[in-house]
Amino acid sequence: FTVAVWIIRDAAHSRDAATGAARPKFKINAPVFGILTGTVLAATGLYECFPPWATLPFRAASVIALDGVMVLLGAVIAAIPRDRLVFRREFGGLVLYKMILFPLAVIALLLVIPIRGVAPEIASGIRLALIVQAAVPPATNIVVVTKAFGTGEQVDYAGGAIVTTYVAAIVLLPVFLILSRLIFG
Repeated sequence: FTVAVWIIRDAAHSRDAATGAARPKFKINAPVFGILTGTVLAATGLYECFPPWATLPFRAASVIALDGVMVLLGAVIAAIPRDRLVFRREFGGLVLYKMILFPLAVIALLLVIPIRGVAPEIASGIRLALIVQAAVPPATNIVVVTKAFGTGEQVDYAGGAIVTTYVAAIVLLPVFLILSRLIFG
C-alpha cells in the first residue's frame, strides 16, 4: 500500500516533458525503508537479536497502527454526506466478483492444490487464511488515498463502495468461514 501511494503521488507530480505522460520515480522514503528493513529482519530471524527494551516502542506502535488507520477511515467516511453514500449498480458486481466468485475460486484451487510439507493443523490454518483474505472487503485504504489525491466525488464513490462491501461482509464472511470448516475441517 505504501508503495502504491508513493507511485500515485509521484506520477501526479512528475510528467515526461515530451509526451506529458505520468512518470513515477523510485525513491526510498521512511515507510518503504521500514517495510524493506522489517521484511529482511523477519525473513532472516535477526529480529531475535534485539533486546526487548529496544523493540518495545515498535511493538507498541504496531498494536495501535491498525486502530489509527480505522479511526482515520471512519473519519473520512463520516465526513461524506449520507445522501452521497449510495449503493450503485456496479457495487453489486464488486461484491459478486471480489467477495463471492474470488473466494470460491480460491477454495477450488485449494481443493486441487495440496499443501504439503507442513503439519495438518498448519495446512488448515493456511487454507483458512487464504480463504479469509480472498473473502474480505477490498482495502479500506483506498478511501484514505482517494481523500488525499482525488476529488470529493471520487471520495464519495469510494466510500459508497467500501460501505457496500462491509455490509456484504457481515453475511459473506461467516458463510465462507463455515464453508471452509466444512470442506477442510
